This record gives sequence, structure tokens and C-alpha cells, in this order.
Amino acid sequence: TSAYWDLLAARARYRARFLAALDAARLDAVVCPPLPLPALRHGTSLELGAVHTYTLVYNVTGMPAGVVAAARVRVNEESDRPPSQDGAERAARSVESGSAGLPVGVQVAARHWREDIVLAVMAALDQHFRTEPEYPVRAPL
Repeated sequence: TSAYWDLLAARARYRARFLAALDAARLDAVVCPPLPLPALRHGTSLELGAVHTYTLVYNVTGMPAGVVAAARVRVNEESDRPPSQDGAERAARSVESGSAGLPVGVQVAARHWREDIVLAVMAALDQHFRTEPEYPVRAPL
């Protein structure tokens, strides 16, 4: 039980530092990628060993966040990773292979209890991205 309480205390300290950084930067929202890769094909998260995601920080801190589609991976943009012996790099290259047509998202996060900001920024981004030619209107074939 004490290990659990220690973990909660560590999370509270991390959350406080994260919120202090937002205060120092005077940010109401953060716009960032949800993943370091395009959308994952079904089953490819197993190749990565775990889902490598930028959403984790907002899950840990308990902040509201959401993702909107921004574009699609073009045929010539699938991967520029060189062959590597690093397992994570090999898995990422494998996941990126054949990713043409998959959506690329943008994540929006805001402070606690400010879902209204997340939704407003997401709506503005969605309205903009829908006018772009690479917007993923339909699922890839």
C-alpha cells in the first residue's frame, strides 16, 4: 500500500511541475502530435512493443485532450528512416512501411476542467484541415 501512495505522490509532484511550466509559458492549450508515427495499422502496435504515444503525459496528469485528423501520409512520405539495428527504429520503420493513405493527427490538450478550450481548438483545427486537399475524408482502401 505504501508503494501505491508513493506513486500517487510522485504523480502529484509531476503534475504540479507540468502545470507550473504551462503557467510560466502562459499557455492555455498545447497543440502537438499524438504519435511519433502516422496512424497505426491494425496490429502494428504489437511490433512496437508498446504504444509510443505523446498522449501519455495528459493521461498521467489527468488533463483533457483530443485528436483531430489533419492530413494523410502521401506515397512518397511513408518513411525516410535508414535501416537500423535499434529495435525501436526497426519497428517504427516497419509500421511506417505501407502507411500511405493513413491519417496524421494533431492533438490538443488543456488545463483541468477546460474541455471547452480543447473542443474549441479542435473545432478550429478541423475546420481548417477540412479545406486542405490531403484531409482524410474516407478510409484508405
